[in-house]
Amino acid sequence: MNEKYISPAQAAARESISSNTGKKEELMRVGLELIAKNGLNNTSVNDIIEEAGVAKGTFYYYFTGKEDFLKTTMMAIWPKDSFTHLDAHPETPIAEKLTDYAKTYLHSVKKNMSRDFCRLWVRVVMEHDDPVMRLAADTSYLLSMLEEAREKGELKPDTDCAGICRMITAYLYGACFLWEMDENMDAVESVELFCEAVSRFIEKYLS
Repeated sequence: MNEKYISPAQAAARESISSNTGKKEELMRVGLELIAKNGLNNTSVNDIIEEAGVAKGTFYYYFTGKEDFLKTTMMAIWPKDSFTHLDAHPETPIAEKLTDYAKTYLHSVKKNMSRDFCRLWVRVVMEHDDPVMRLAADTSYLLSMLEEAREKGELKPDTDCAGICRMITAYLYGACFLWEMDENMDAVESVELFCEAVSRFIEKYLS
């Protein structure tokens, strides 16, 4: 048989862990709090395990190590309903949607990511093996918004949706990079000027 043998003890442990679906979320919540409080380098796997009150085996059931924990948690903290208000109002003009998207993006980053996690996010993005996939999560929604506006006739047929998407994403990433590097910089405060620029920029593409 090619199937890997699992002992009765291992099977029981897996069943016990799987039955408690909140363990993984609790570990991520505790880890975020510790990192925000003590910093990334000063937070160990043992710190997270001890604070969460779980066995070491529970942690390693969900994560292969600290790096895997950090990447998984970083991807999970983004609010899944961040942009639902945009979908709820399809009649909103595309220029207004784009500025609202930028504001929501940066407010969510500031609310849900400490500077330490922003630094980790920067590193993960830069070190990703696939230069296309590393941007996919942040550009897919924005690109679909632009393409939908073009299909509806709100934007001109020859509008370069991918190019506009890259420009906006470049600004948002840049704001996050600066926030990560400059303790005195507030990424959210600078977005108002950017939103005004986006509104003026998108005018030439409107039908």
